[in-house]
Amino acid sequence: YGPLKPAEISFGIETGLREILAGELQLGQGLLSARLEIAPEGKVKKVGVLVNTLSGAEPGDLKRLQAALKRLKFAKERVGTQLTLPLMVE
Repeated sequence: YGPLKPAEISFGIETGLREILAGELQLGQGLLSARLEIAPEGKVKKVGVLVNTLSGAEPGDLKRLQAALKRLKFAKERVGTQLTLPLMVE
């Protein structure tokens, strides 16, 4: 919840996770749900994993995914946003 609009969230995710969305990481199969705390300046302050049912993932690629989530950038707003991001991997 917060002031970020769906289009701003979508743009931040699509541009920041391009390599992940293209399937370049070996993440196995399952669900990874993360909570992102986004600061007013648009930077991700904290990434917390809520659910991880991924099986068959390469450990190094999981670290790359978490680092990519932390590097996401969003539009600036007057207050921060909390975003729950479910990623389904097949």
